[in-house]
Amino acid sequence: MPDAQFVAELTALEALPREVVQYPDLLETVLPVLRADFELGSTYRYRPGSPLRIPIDAITGSEDAQVPEILVDPWRDLTTGGFAATRVQGSHNLLRPVADGLHPVVIAACKAAC
Repeated sequence: MPDAQFVAELTALEALPREVVQYPDLLETVLPVLRADFELGSTYRYRPGSPLRIPIDAITGSEDAQVPEILVDPWRDLTTGGFAATRVQGSHNLLRPVADGLHPVVIAACKAAC
């Protein structure tokens, strides 16, 4: 898709800070990386294999239209190391703006893994 349309999509997803859009040189630098990320997401195909032996902590946003709750639970089958599904306040991009509940959930998951 053309750059302008791609930037509009990224902005709508809250995946591209407005500050980046304001600086054309910076935008030109990050667009190839973001395009590669989207390409990876659109071309990846799951291949069944042995479950992981590590815990999976699936953290999703309560207002995330991209990942409904029904898509989270199947991750449980991909591990024998424990599974936790947590919804925190926020949309798809939980890092921008920072979701209030994200920090304590990540800290707890890290402590549990140690």
